[in-house]
Amino acid sequence: EHRVQKRATAFETMSANLEIYDLQIQEAAQRGAKLLVTPEDGLTSFVGNQRALWWDYAASLPEPGQAEAQLPCIEASVWWPLRRLSCMALRHQVALVASLIDMKDCTEEPEFPGCDSSRDGWLLLNTAVVLDRDGRLLQKYHKANLWFEAALDESKECSPKTFSISGFEEVPFGIFICADLIHAWPPLELVTKGIRHFVMPLSWTNEMAQMQPLGWQQAWSHQMQAVLLAANTRSSSCSGSGIYVQGEAKAVAYDLEAQADQLLVTEVPLRLVEPAASPIGCPTSSDTRLLPVDEGSKWKSFQLDMTPGDHSSTLCSAATCCHVSYRSRRQGEGYVLAVLNGLDISPEVAPWAAEACAVLPCQSSSDCLTYPSEALRQHSAKWFGEFESLEMEANFSTTQEVFPQVLATSQRLLSPRAWHLHRGARSGAETTLRLALNGSAVEELVS
Repeated sequence: EHRVQKRATAFETMSANLEIYDLQIQEAAQRGAKLLVTPEDGLTSFVGNQRALWWDYAASLPEPGQAEAQLPCIEASVWWPLRRLSCMALRHQVALVASLIDMKDCTEEPEFPGCDSSRDGWLLLNTAVVLDRDGRLLQKYHKANLWFEAALDESKECSPKTFSISGFEEVPFGIFICADLIHAWPPLELVTKGIRHFVMPLSWTNEMAQMQPLGWQQAWSHQMQAVLLAANTRSSSCSGSGIYVQGEAKAVAYDLEAQADQLLVTEVPLRLVEPAASPIGCPTSSDTRLLPVDEGSKWKSFQLDMTPGDHSSTLCSAATCCHVSYRSRRQGEGYVLAVLNGLDISPEVAPWAAEACAVLPCQSSSDCLTYPSEALRQHSAKWFGEFESLEMEANFSTTQEVFPQVLATSQRLLSPRAWHLHRGARSGAETTLRLALNGSAVEELVS
């Protein structure tokens, strides 16, 4: 997890971050790592939503297989940040995943996907590049689902990307970036192709209660029964990286205040059981990617009674219903039961359709969807109240994938074995899910 350095110019910013990467890949090699994943925007920083600000941070990157991609380290024609990344991978014999901005000139490549709708004759694409242990450019992937990135262009390519590193050719890895995780394309398409190992650069904030990075990472790895290597940026509002094996968090980083970077290194299995899945298919320009939900509905919440004793509450929004049964041990500042069937929103991001049930820490006068990170830094989760047991049952109006998430204080993740998760039989177009927590698993429950 990397705290991105920002300087006066693009060259100074990327140079400063490359110096840190060089130290990190050296340490990773010393600790036996063969593959290092770095964050989204980790070299460039997030420059902003004015397109003109990004030009100095972008260049045309070679395609894997081209002559320049065989060893960018020694190719003078290759953009200097990619050359340096290639030299790092070669020098330390560690494969490297890094974030750059790929520039496409649509006058030279008019058939490139997305050029037919380019706003200015160019495409600026949020890109993950993969350098092999010998410095070779193995793969590059253009982000398909942007988030608060109005200056950049969404990839229109219908080609999920995979790679295998030298010495481990039998293990294919899939690539996606940050907000791609909450979409079917391309992550679930890769799963249907039998990919069980994934890398994900991200720059994912902690400001939305329903969009916590660690919870999403663990839930995705658990539901897909996959290995996930997720590298986040670190700032006062952004943290949460991890290495997961079928939902088990093998190594996790979370610290909104620490100035230093944090390197996670652990072993992961090479072979996993492959669950059956159906192909997703590439979204078309007419595909809204929305669930069939009532567009008039929004998040609803209900303050839970936290007086000591047994309680139950039910809250519905359209066809989505949440029921909680719980035993409160101690009253505090409060929790709410929240439900969504409709469009979720975030500033500067196109609304997305979702269904959700959640128990969230919330003071009665607060915005319950704004994660109370400041309160949790000052107090333990018990400040909001204390559960002895909690069981949630959710009835969703769709059979699409459901991602159960459990977070404890300071973003501590519980093992899925403690969730007591039960998925009911899918009936028609509905899905029922039950999740129960007991004893120590709920002593410091956050959501």
